[in-house]
This record gives sequence, structure tokens and C-alpha cells, in this order.
Amino acid sequence: MRKLITAVLVTALVAGSGLANNLKISNIEVKGRDNQTALVKFDISWENSWRFAGDEDPLFFHDAAWVFFKMLPDGRTDWEHVRLEGKGINPTDFDTGSGTAIELVVPDDGVGMFVRRSQDGSGTTSVQRVTAVWNFATNGLTKSDKVKMQVFGLEVCYVAEGAFWVGDGLKDMGQFFEGGTGDSPKPFAITSAGEIECGNEEGKLWGASTSGNTSMGGAGSIPAAFPNGYNAFYCMKYAITQGQYADFLNTLTRQQQKERCSATTVGNYMSEANAGIKNRNTVRLMEDVDPQPRVYATVTPDRACNFISWADLAAFTAWAGLRPMTELEFEKACRGPMEPVAGEFAWGTTWIKEQTGHTAAADGSGMEAAAPGDANCCFNNKMGGPVRVGIYAVPGASREQAGASYWGIMELSGNLWERPVSVGNATGRSFTGLHGDGTLLAGGEAGVTFWPNAAATGPGFRGGAWYNAASSARASDRRNGAVVAATRVSSNGGRAVRSAPSGVVGP
Repeated sequence: MRKLITAVLVTALVAGSGLANNLKISNIEVKGRDNQTALVKFDISWENSWRFAGDEDPLFFHDAAWVFFKMLPDGRTDWEHVRLEGKGINPTDFDTGSGTAIELVVPDDGVGMFVRRSQDGSGTTSVQRVTAVWNFATNGLTKSDKVKMQVFGLEVCYVAEGAFWVGDGLKDMGQFFEGGTGDSPKPFAITSAGEIECGNEEGKLWGASTSGNTSMGGAGSIPAAFPNGYNAFYCMKYAITQGQYADFLNTLTRQQQKERCSATTVGNYMSEANAGIKNRNTVRLMEDVDPQPRVYATVTPDRACNFISWADLAAFTAWAGLRPMTELEFEKACRGPMEPVAGEFAWGTTWIKEQTGHTAAADGSGMEAAAPGDANCCFNNKMGGPVRVGIYAVPGASREQAGASYWGIMELSGNLWERPVSVGNATGRSFTGLHGDGTLLAGGEAGVTFWPNAAATGPGFRGGAWYNAASSARASDRRNGAVVAATRVSSNGGRAVRSAPSGVVGP
């Protein structure tokens, strides 16, 4: 079969070390399939992956890689998103390759695919010659065209369908609870994906605050279209890293780059520090040859990326074919179906130990360890900025020691603030959970219907950050649950999610 594409540029987004780590995508090859589609082949591996069935859900505990593709046709100046042909598990002519037994799950919109183990087990997932089918006709190409191809991967954790609680029995910082239980707050159970009635009455969702930064939005309802956490979803295992953000910038147009990064002069950093690194962010403008897109790089690719505004996060999320998380999903991502513990952190207990330094390999190398050795969170302004993602998940660590959520999601407490969509105002409650399609508006905005816009009315803050006290890192703490903040700040980062494809289960 005739070779369609010359894949002369290959980049993999590499997540940092942790419960699963060292994601690598390599050996990309593209060959024609017919007059509209081509086969994209690649190798993929990551360490410490897992899959274990639950009583009713064969996928209950598993991680995966969300894989998506960008291409640059000869004669064009802008990278374009690749849309896959087929849907469901292992669609026609998709190939699971050789190595670890996997399955490929393509959502209906075809903007990417999940790569996950097909059987129970744990350890390194390593597969050669994985094959996806690309519909190049959707990009206005013919089989005689040539393009440069990039394949990106983000590690994600599955959050299974089912009931869970929000609130932890406290009310000192705007926590949720069941209405009518204000003197002795009772966590509120979310038992379906339907509409949630809000009010200070038994059986309704209520909260310790109905105004200001901690507002839960007051009486009314949260529509059924709002992702309330009951349905299954995949959550990024780590916050966006500095390496991932630099790779994102490097696929944008010059105008989009200008909106998504303040560094537009060679040598400047995205932290707006012209003379040096600020708050441990090393994403830097390295080349600028007008009219070509600028070139960004970082020397700390595994470090969580700060100085991300809401508009920046929304743009990255849409570019990756994902969607924002909601604050109800945030609590489920932390505690799963477990009963709440008053004052608990994302790892399910109230024990917390601050990181004050590094040991072993050099800071920023991607191999550095936390000091003291039993630290499980970055908070209280001890590090001057965020640390490497997954840094606490050392071999043999417990969930508490690793700082891991019930599902294996890392650093939901501390390091950088999460930016979930809030129920604390009408804009947030109007969010319907649509996914990005891999593209941005010409000006660099996400542009997805019902997503909070660049003014940042709608998203709040959860989980605390490197600069804040330990109490802000609690799973149910809402001290900034409804704050409107559109600027880039050294303590702000974020991650994205994707609703699990409906009706798609394992063998």
C-alpha cells in the first residue's frame, strides 16, 4: 500500500512519574488505507498501569492513556487536529499490536482514543505497532498529500459510575451538606445523574454559604445536563505539566500563542519574569521568526505548570479533546464511593506532611524525590512553587503516603489549585459537559458551547496549592469554590476530564 504520510516530526506529551509513569509514544508510521483514510501506527508504553474489576463493573479500577493526533500538511502553516474513523472498542482495522493485551476505545466524536489494558493486571503496559484509522478527508486532504504528524498522550484514571457523597460533615469553609442538617451537617448523597434540587430541606443539596467566595449558589436546581459525578468519567492522572503546556503552545498559530502565553519576547518566561525563573516555572520563549509560530521549551517538563488562567486551561482542554471537571466530580475523584471523613484530604485521611525540599536526583530532572521522605503534599509555601507531578508515589507507598485519590489520581490536594466548574452561580450550573473537538478559535479561545468564558465566571477553585495552608487542600473545602478570577497566578494550574463513552465496557 502506498505510503501517504512522511512523519518527520514526532512529539509525545510525557506525564511525570507516579502510580503510572513514563508515558512514551514512538515509532510513528502512517500508510494509506483507501482514498479517505490512512493507518497511523505507533508504539506506546507506560509504567505501573493497572486494571481490576469491581463487583458490578469490569472496568472499576483502571488507568489508560488518552491518545490524540495533530498534523501539519505540506504547504499549510497551521497544525490541525486528526479525526479518527470508527467508534467503540477496537473498531474495524484498528489494531491492538503486540505486547501487553490492550483495547482501543474510540468515542463517537473520534477526536482521540483511550488505550487501556484489556484484562485484569498491573505493571508496565508496553505495546508495539498499535494502529488507528485516520479519516484524512475531514482535513481536506487526498492520499497524495504529505504531512508532519504528532501523537500526544495523557495518562488518565477511570472514575466509575455510581453514587457518592459531597461534603464531609464540616461547615467552616462553605462545604456542601444535606439541607435541614445545618447544626450537624450531613454529607449529601448523589445517587443518580438526574437533576439535583438545592434548598435547606431534607433530601436537597445545601451548603454552609449562599454568598461570596464560598457560595453554593442558593436554592433552585442543578440541571440533569450538568455532570454531577454519578456517571463514569476519565480524569487526568496529573495536573498539566510544563512540558505538556510547552507542547500545546508549539502547535498553535502566532495569534493563538500570544493569547495563551505572556512570553512574546525571546528569553522571556510564561511567568512574566523577564530576567529569570519565577515560582519554578521554566516555560520559555526560545525562538521567534515572524511569520512562523514561536517556539517554546522548558527544562522542567515533569513539573506541574502554574500561571495558567481559566482561559488557558479551557484552551488546553479543548485542544486535547477533553472537557472541564465540575466541583461535584472533583469530590468524587477524591473519595470515590467511600463515606466522607471530616476534614479529609484527597487520600481519604486527615494526615498530611509538607514537602520542604528534594533529595536524590537534581531538582527538575524528573527523577527527584521529596524531602522529607514521608512528605505527601506540597503546601504552606515551603517550595516556592509547584513540584514534579507524582513525586510522592514512591515504590511501595500507600495511598496516603502517595497522596493519591481513591482512583489513583495524583495531587488533587496541594501543589496547584484545580479549576472545576462551580455550582455556585448560574453560569457554572449551565455547563453541560460538552467535549472540545481538538480545535480553538482563531484568537486562541476554547469556544465550546456552555463552557465558562475567558471572564472566568463559572469555574471556582478546589484542592489548595503550594502557597496555601493545609486546610485549603481538604477534599470538601470550598473557601474559593465560587471565586471569579481570570488572571494568571503562580498557584493556579489545572487538569481536564472526559466523560466515559456510553455503553462501552470491557470483555
